[in-house]
Amino acid sequence: MSIRRTTSTVLLLIVAFVGAACSDDTEVGTSIDTDPLKGKLEDFNTTTTAAPVADAGAATTAPPATVATTAAPTTAPPTTAAPRVTTTTADPAFVITINGDKSGQPQIEPTNARVRVGTPVRFVNNDSQTRGVYSREAGFSSPEIPPGGSFTWTPQTAGSFPLRDPTRPYVTATIEVV
Repeated sequence: MSIRRTTSTVLLLIVAFVGAACSDDTEVGTSIDTDPLKGKLEDFNTTTTAAPVADAGAATTAPPATVATTAAPTTAPPTTAAPRVTTTTADPAFVITINGDKSGQPQIEPTNARVRVGTPVRFVNNDSQTRGVYSREAGFSSPEIPPGGSFTWTPQTAGSFPLRDPTRPYVTATIEVV
């Protein structure tokens, strides 16, 4: 069998194998019956003997040289990984507490906070008095927040904004939105 014919046949078998693996009837992960191909590929594992080579200066003839030819290795069809499932959840609220003057804690805690745009900020009133919070620069003002109650604001723009308590003008804090 000539090398050209062997190469053509091997290529034809590879194309047939890949075509079978990629047909509309074959799903990724299903098995493909390769038994019919195995017999054909084994036919190409042949040994060819070259004609004896005579050396003009030698008294004897060299023994026949043996050349082994092997069909090109086959590979399994490429597989596609299962799609990754991603679950997106809302950012949890960032909590800022409003404390009483005699609590031993800052009146607004933390006094300097940093959150990302779109992160809800929940102001929780831990004082025994009704309180509130506002920022003219950020463009919001809470209603009165009763003891134990809360107010949530979600910043839509980046910046550094002072926070104030309308019931205590001396109480300030800062929130940086990035």
